[in-house]
Amino acid sequence: MSILADFKASGYAIGDLQAVRYDRNSPLFPDGYLGFLYRGLGEGRRNGFRRSNLQMTFTGMTDLSFDAIVSYLAAQKLIVLGKWEGQTFRTAGICWPNLLLAERRTGFGSYTALRWIWGSPEEEIFGMLGIAALFEEFNLIQLHGQRYAENHLTARFMARFGFKDVSGPIPRLLAKAGEAEPRPGIISTLSREDFERNCEERIAAAAGRISLAIS
Repeated sequence: MSILADFKASGYAIGDLQAVRYDRNSPLFPDGYLGFLYRGLGEGRRNGFRRSNLQMTFTGMTDLSFDAIVSYLAAQKLIVLGKWEGQTFRTAGICWPNLLLAERRTGFGSYTALRWIWGSPEEEIFGMLGIAALFEEFNLIQLHGQRYAENHLTARFMARFGFKDVSGPIPRLLAKAGEAEPRPGIISTLSREDFERNCEERIAAAAGRISLAIS
């Protein structure tokens, strides 16, 4: 059994953190949930909600209005990342495949987190759970990502899981709201094998730290 199969058998859960497929009929996701995501993903560190804060998440999209983003999310195969607080499932972020090439078992994915989880130890665990769910639920052997060339925070975060850039900045790759000229973009990629190896090494390291603490 692979570590990804183990993740699936556990319901993509580690402790009180879990990745769950979005289902608008589930009581976990009340009416208006996608509107809640829109507002939550638009929250910045200091300036409250700003539509422009959505741009790094919805890379290449030029219409960041409520109707456009909610309609877009409603059409995606969302995986919601959340923390169980008693009986309440508190949303921490989402991920989804935004382009699947089923016959080749490869595709592009997106990942984003809400402000309250930024910089916490849980954020990295959520990243691992989300990527595991993308690989296993959609039977992928390769997962790609794209970002604006200036988005260094995403580059550093995704590198923790084994993503590697496969291009330098590609000129005029990604549109941006309010700009006539597309911006340079970078493509990164992660193989199923590299991700599994990355997870196994992390779990072994965590087990080693626990063993040292006990001894």
